Amino acid sequence: YCMFLMPVFFQITSSWGQLAWLCILHPLYFEITNGYIIRKALFRNIKLGRTHVVYFLTIVHALVHSVALATTLQASLEPLKIMAVTVVLYQLSKFIWRSTIIPRDLFIERLQRGWSFNFPEDERAELGRMVAVTVLTEMVLDNASAIITPFMLYRMFEEPIFM
Repeated sequence: YCMFLMPVFFQITSSWGQLAWLCILHPLYFEITNGYIIRKALFRNIKLGRTHVVYFLTIVHALVHSVALATTLQASLEPLKIMAVTVVLYQLSKFIWRSTIIPRDLFIERLQRGWSFNFPEDERAELGRMVAVTVLTEMVLDNASAIITPFMLYRMFEEPIFM
């Protein structure tokens, strides 16, 4: 992402284009490359009784990249008014992405197993708990990235990699 996609983001001259990137392409990229696959692995680990913290670090690792990159991209937008609008719209899009995790996972499962598939009630409850932990972790990382990003951007502008 950092090597190939971030330079493309910084070449977009339209603020609306950058907003579309943040609200659509960024979460879609991380959902395709990380989201469903990691949730599936976590769910398998839960079914096998592997509930120690170590088994949940994969989702935290993936979320750190997604959240840190999104915050960095948002903070790089100019002027300040556009950045403020982008942050609000991005958070609304994240709300939509977060609140549709289980229906998206069900859709993918139905593609794989047939349209009549539905999660059994016990699996649905366990999946709901796992998604809740994922969303709460992402929210904690959002707060941490709001504090860390200014320092990261300061270093980036001092030794520019992409700009």
